[in-house]
Amino acid sequence: MYKFEEYKLDPEIGAVVMGHDPSFTMSKLCLASLYINTYKCKFIVTNTDKSHLINGSKFPGTGTLM
Repeated sequence: MYKFEEYKLDPEIGAVVMGHDPSFTMSKLCLASLYINTYKCKFIVTNTDKSHLINGSKFPGTGTLM
């Protein structure tokens, strides 16, 4: 887990891109939020699916994180 109070943000970062990520973590979400709120980075969403059908069951898609 990141120690967010000690993390050095890179001022060269200008955007946060969100897409399908099978290894998504809360740390990644928090880090993205820091960049968006601190540097007003653009937030680019590449997959707005609200749900996916897997073996007949409906599961949340990446779009639920927007």
